[in-house]
Amino acid sequence: MMLSAFALVAARDESKTTNAPQRIAAAQKWVGLYDGGQMELAAQLELRADGHFSFALSYGALDEAAEGRWQISGDGIQLMPERYISNDPNNRDQQFGYSTLTIAGESLTLSRYGLSLQFTR
Repeated sequence: MMLSAFALVAARDESKTTNAPQRIAAAQKWVGLYDGGQMELAAQLELRADGHFSFALSYGALDEAAEGRWQISGDGIQLMPERYISNDPNNRDQQFGYSTLTIAGESLTLSRYGLSLQFTR
């Protein structure tokens, strides 16, 4: 019984390894520098090949920036912040929170402060 359980775990691990090149290729497609600027708003997003991201937003008197890790997650890209800074007085906890970029064609969309930020290269 123990041997069959080991074989099942090994088969599951092998399937992860087999799909690894496809997952890496899918992630590499999104690596780059993105502009999300709109009227009266400046936003920039960088997805790096090492799995890290940087994000900056300036909207009126609000400024914020975040850095952390990113990964493909389902039909989107998950941002997992490790550092965050903001001058938003309503964000006393200084939290960016996990966020998901929605993929639409070649652009990425992020919801922040009731806005839909569309990032393109």
